[in-house]
Amino acid sequence: INIEIFPHEYVILFGPSGCGKSTLMNVIAGLEKIATGRVQVAGRDLVSLNDEELSTYHRHEVGFVFQAYNLITTLSVLENIALPPMFDGLSKGKWSRNAHALAERFGIEDMENRIPSELSGGQQQRVGVARALVNNPAIVLADEPSGNLDSKNAEFVLDIFQDLNLKDKKTILLVTHSPDYLGDADRVFYLKDGRIIDEVRNKGRH
Repeated sequence: INIEIFPHEYVILFGPSGCGKSTLMNVIAGLEKIATGRVQVAGRDLVSLNDEELSTYHRHEVGFVFQAYNLITTLSVLENIALPPMFDGLSKGKWSRNAHALAERFGIEDMENRIPSELSGGQQQRVGVARALVNNPAIVLADEPSGNLDSKNAEFVLDIFQDLNLKDKKTILLVTHSPDYLGDADRVFYLKDGRIIDEVRNKGRH
């Protein structure tokens, strides 16, 4: 695969299960290593980074939103949102303010003291999106973020990514096997059997 993604662009990786979408996403996220080739993000080659540099990359360069939410079950909503700055050693006052501001933005401020099991799927995914944004990364990666949600919550979450792209100028890379939201993106890459078989640019987007 040879792919180039530009700043502030919204890109979707689309294809059936098992075609390589999530693997490609994980490679760009630095979660999986490649045997050959280069993965260059924001001017750095991920292949050459050591573990500490990769950890910094995960916390600051990119935000990752998972299909399965991946929240810490014993932590509160506020603490889950604040995990990345906690690892950076920020004071409680600072990470608490940042996390609260994101909870307010996504309409979950009334649930800050609850644990994930007390939230609906849509609410848990909003926590996941807030956690991905808490360190203000330029790039947001989302792997099937609406896959476990009903249609109403799926639309709400995908509207968040549209908002992040258009208003916050975040670069969005989203994986999906659903055709419902392909029109949201600047470009859609169609994958099959580990290869890009087509690229479509949406004329309504600039």
